[in-house]
Amino acid sequence: DQNSKLVGDFYMSAMDTAKIEAAGVTPLQAEFARIEALKNSSDLIDVIAGQHVRGVNAGFNVYVGQDATDSTQTIAVLGQGGLGLPDRDYYFNEDQKSKDLRVSYVSHVKKMFVLLGDAPDAAEKNAQSVMTLETRLAKASNTKVEMRDPKANYNQRTLAQLATDAPSADWARYFKGIGLAQPGSFNLAQPKFFKALAGEMNSTSVADWKTYLRWHTIKENSPKLSKAFADENFDFYNKTLNGQKEQLPRWKRMVQVTDTALPEAMGKLYVEKN
Repeated sequence: DQNSKLVGDFYMSAMDTAKIEAAGVTPLQAEFARIEALKNSSDLIDVIAGQHVRGVNAGFNVYVGQDATDSTQTIAVLGQGGLGLPDRDYYFNEDQKSKDLRVSYVSHVKKMFVLLGDAPDAAEKNAQSVMTLETRLAKASNTKVEMRDPKANYNQRTLAQLATDAPSADWARYFKGIGLAQPGSFNLAQPKFFKALAGEMNSTSVADWKTYLRWHTIKENSPKLSKAFADENFDFYNKTLNGQKEQLPRWKRMVQVTDTALPEAMGKLYVEKN
């Protein structure tokens, strides 16, 4: 049956560690080539759109949600994001634990760049550049308390209005890039963040943006890559950040991955069996 084949093929490919190890970072080469080809800040929006389509939330978040003023409608939502740490406070809290965590984060980003082939000195410089840009994005982000105010985080906009809210970025190009050339009205959840982001897209060097985009590409995809990448990702995000002592066995993790990727197919098989 088609569902069994789909689920079985997906799970077995996820368990084929020999093939995954041999591939290394090759599956991401096309993405890194797109980033490397970036020449100017006006083309940056195309690369960000492409990343969003491929599941990397660089710069900001975009998703479809219920319209808070009309529950019969779903609309596009543009929200703050683009950080490697869980929220803005991680970048600014002055207690010792937060300071140590920031040091660990920069060290983790550096290790990932080394795994990608950067020389240690270049990786160190690149990790600092990621931290600098993310700290500026964090500064423009709403606090957790501000995020709890539903009215403040609902700002209906059109494409023309967004051009005024966050000038100097070609938002029409962005929406076209994600396959939504006519977005209609949407929610610009945190306008001040998008104003700052559009400014950063012009004032931060293309080289720094390329470094940032490389980081977010590897951050998002490392659990699916060879052991060195998956282990380094686990070491920071699960162990250091959340206190998880050890990874689940691979077969358990890959069952979860299969269920996330193919929920309908797996659900049908589960129901048939149980």
